[in-house]
Amino acid sequence: MADTAYPDAIDGYVIPEGYVYRNITDETLILEQFIAGDLTFAQAPSARNDDLRAMGTEGTAQVSELPAASIQFIGLNQADPTNPQPGLDEEGNAIDQGHHPILGDVRVRQALMYAMDWEALNKAALNGEGVQLASHALPTSWAYDETVPFYEYDPEKTAALLEEAGWVDDDNDPATPRVAQGALYAEDGTPLAFKLETNTGNDASETIETLLQEQWGAAGFQVDFQQIDFNTLLDAFVGQTYDAVMLFWGFSFPDNPDDASGNFSASNDIPGSGFNVTSYNNPRVTEILQEANEVAGCDQTVRADLYKEMFRLLRDDAPWIWLDTSVIVFGAQTGVQNWDPLPGLGVSWNEDAWVVPVSD
Repeated sequence: MADTAYPDAIDGYVIPEGYVYRNITDETLILEQFIAGDLTFAQAPSARNDDLRAMGTEGTAQVSELPAASIQFIGLNQADPTNPQPGLDEEGNAIDQGHHPILGDVRVRQALMYAMDWEALNKAALNGEGVQLASHALPTSWAYDETVPFYEYDPEKTAALLEEAGWVDDDNDPATPRVAQGALYAEDGTPLAFKLETNTGNDASETIETLLQEQWGAAGFQVDFQQIDFNTLLDAFVGQTYDAVMLFWGFSFPDNPDDASGNFSASNDIPGSGFNVTSYNNPRVTEILQEANEVAGCDQTVRADLYKEMFRLLRDDAPWIWLDTSVIVFGAQTGVQNWDPLPGLGVSWNEDAWVVPVSD
């Protein structure tokens, strides 16, 4: 029901008497129900953006395109997933968390990046509408650094990194994974294999992971791709008992590069509650986050330079694979009044002013 005490309502009071929130996990089903008139507004899956755009052209829906305030990423667990530990003890000293036998080596994580053909992923899964990312910043951010290099698709670089890291092709059979031979954290003979999980109901994510399974397989990785219930996935993600997880991450508004502290500072490496779930710990990144919060006068130019240094460090250390962000196409039914999506604020920022006609 409408909250009569809602502060700063645009028209002085909340117009809609209330609303029903429907939790539909399948993106395609969401759009189909919107087209059928069963939902007030919806976001199109990237592969169906043109369908929603066509409805706007035809006048059968109100349509708006906004830059996404989120990214799609793959988190790579660097610590021992069988024995999750916090990053720091009570005195702030680093705790030995062990190492993930495969992903604990930065060269292996970088090899995954070089083995990824992003253009092919974008075309097949995102309808060519994805925006490639090199690190933890949206292109719309005041701290974004366009000079941070992407990991370009380079099979030769991938092979060289894996050989250097002690993962060898011992049988010249592309159908079998490389094996450890002098690897940092894995016993000799261990296959180069890990599990990649995502939540059910996202067609684009399923396509991306299927393609990555093929691309990484060609480089000598054996990837067990699994789609599981979101809550089960989140438990493993936050509990740090996973190998690799694909999810979406949202950024705050207004844009705040200090958001990175939640994902990459050792103090937030807390199994079960913190969001530094990859157990990443680079002391210089921690220093930058602290320095940027103490800049005199909060000088944005000085802060931007610090954050740009951090983005390069994150890019090189590769605790995440930053896949993409995108332009999001939203639609509302034609009868909805005061529907006014805005960049950064999204669709629902003024829902207290919406007028939604009710049929008899």
